[in-house]
Amino acid sequence: MATQTARIVENGPVSGDSIDRLITTYGGRAPRYTSYPTALQFTPDVAAAQYGAWLKGLKRESGPVSAYLHIPFCERMCWYCGCNTAVVNRRGPIADYVGRLLGEIDLVAGALGERLEIGNIHFGGGTPNMLAPDEIGLILARLAERFDIAPGAEIAAEIDPCTLTEEWVKAAARGGMNRASLGVQDFDPDVQKAINRIQPYETTARAVELLRAAGAQSLNMDLIYGLPRQTLAGLEKNIDMALALGPDRLSLFGYAHVPWMKAHQKLIREDELPAARLRHAMQRRAADLLEATVCAMPCSAAPPIFWRSAAGAALASTISPVPTTALRPQRSRAGCAAISRAIRPTPPPCSSASAPPPSAGCRRATSRTPPPCRSGAKSWRAANCRWRAAWR
Repeated sequence: MATQTARIVENGPVSGDSIDRLITTYGGRAPRYTSYPTALQFTPDVAAAQYGAWLKGLKRESGPVSAYLHIPFCERMCWYCGCNTAVVNRRGPIADYVGRLLGEIDLVAGALGERLEIGNIHFGGGTPNMLAPDEIGLILARLAERFDIAPGAEIAAEIDPCTLTEEWVKAAARGGMNRASLGVQDFDPDVQKAINRIQPYETTARAVELLRAAGAQSLNMDLIYGLPRQTLAGLEKNIDMALALGPDRLSLFGYAHVPWMKAHQKLIREDELPAARLRHAMQRRAADLLEATVCAMPCSAAPPIFWRSAAGAALASTISPVPTTALRPQRSRAGCAAISRAIRPTPPPCSSASAPPPSAGCRRATSRTPPPCRSGAKSWRAANCRWRAAWR
């Protein structure tokens, strides 16, 4: 049934009544899937002995592992937030946490059967740049001391542009950070007031400049739809303003209003939240705009990759044995909670040598790499490109 519904929505057109029925049937709450293990698996039932056995079973021959480090502190509480974090206004709690985090790195490394290689390091939060510059350096140095950092490892951090400093960026870059994700959510000052997150456009632009100057190879920006006071026109403007800053990836998340779980969300006026029909329109419009961005790009430019994701809150710092290649986005656009855009470093050539037949166009759902433009095509849209990289 779900597959059939997805095909109906994907292939369209779908009448307004059908959309309303789909929203009524499938518009309820669903589990998040952006962390592994998922949040529901972080329970007291997983005792130290079991966790230790899992760590002991990791083998270097199986490939690099990924390390996630959670920094549960913020300078302010954004009312929409569903993450595991707390507002702090003094350094003491952060310094204490850093000490425990360094100890946890030692404990995990000591529990392993052999020295492992790390291919991905990600700092989430909260706000990782709440760490002092020397603290981010200490953590990265300890990881390099207890593990082998793979050549070309991706080292990333989630960033609050409002609290980002040049000193922090330089310290993180010295430790190897080469990727960053900037929290934006919405550029509209009226929406920002409604969610208690005042962040001028110039602040985000400055963060981009600092990170690029420090050598960041990939920058992501997070936007959210479904926030109070948002409109369809406002969402379109948000996407345009974000793309103007030249991110390598753009992620769009659907706001999850769960005030019974996150008490601060009660500060958001529910009568200002977009209705389900408008949320659906926002998601579809964003998907069309981002897809059009791909198809309008010159053949000499690298085509973006569209992903499907959902917002989620990490609950603990973990070492994960799951390789990046095992994390596969949802195949269909229907019902997806987010879309992100990632530009590949090497574009496919504009040649006819391996061009797909006209009937195939650019619609491929089984390959991460899009087909090349047909001979003579000046753009992806001219090449009949309606390609979506939706992995199986």
